[in-house]
Amino acid sequence: MIVTILVFSSAASTALARWAPPAGHKNPIVNYKEPIVMPPPPAYDRKTARDSVQPVDRFGAQQAESPSSPVIAAEVSDTDAWTALNEALFSFTIKRPTVIHTPAEVQAYTMFAKMPLVNTMCETGFDSGYSSMLLLLANRKARLYSFDLDLENEPYTKVARSVLENVFGSRFVYIQGNSTHTLNAFAKEFPKVKCDLVVADGERDAKRFVSDLESLARMSNAAHNSLLVPGTPCAAAWCAGRTEGWQAAKREGIIMQGLAQALDFNHGISEGFLVPAVAVNKLASKAGSLLSSRARRVSA
Repeated sequence: MIVTILVFSSAASTALARWAPPAGHKNPIVNYKEPIVMPPPPAYDRKTARDSVQPVDRFGAQQAESPSSPVIAAEVSDTDAWTALNEALFSFTIKRPTVIHTPAEVQAYTMFAKMPLVNTMCETGFDSGYSSMLLLLANRKARLYSFDLDLENEPYTKVARSVLENVFGSRFVYIQGNSTHTLNAFAKEFPKVKCDLVVADGERDAKRFVSDLESLARMSNAAHNSLLVPGTPCAAAWCAGRTEGWQAAKREGIIMQGLAQALDFNHGISEGFLVPAVAVNKLASKAGSLLSSRARRVSA
């Protein structure tokens, strides 16, 4: 730990000096038990599910309120919730791996969501909705803000979103668009939303992944937060970009690493903490450089 802190910038070291793991923080891999068991999906009518999708305005603004707003836990049982999602997605081919394929990831998501002080959760990468379902069922009082690419990329994403909105209501807020832009736009529009738990499972390109981590760090709770990143480290080629981005974020002091462990050839999981002060300073530095550049062009 001492070596890790030494490579951080002075601003990061100052911020980390005040930090401590939240109460109840445990190693999710060492404490692995049995994963949540999802019931088999019955038959499903694709047209009915698609027609049931209700449009919402940009950022789901009617739901994106201050974390102090009352949040009513859904009364639906775990089994009924999983059944609803499985029914809806039964006719589709899910093209990307989901958290439920790796028991250790299931346990990590569940344990981190249940940690004390987690009232607001933020994730990038909704896709088929399984990670969102897992987080919201694990923590019945928290609200989840899920940032994802355009719904038209995958037809099953729209269907999964509809299920989550119907099951969890205002506890689930879907933000559509490229997270490189929507994270900052959302933060400006809703500055009171601060993330206690962050799951970064969107970008795989190294530079865009670091950009997302910077934005998420500025949105995270400065007093306490936890970060989960699946897909790093592992030996598969599709892990390379995110692993490179994770290491870059460590060097820049945006994150403090806790556990980083390869689970098998295709899967890995890393956890740590985001450092808002460093991300805010980087944004201010970029803004200052931009203003200086414009001033020089004007004077020339």
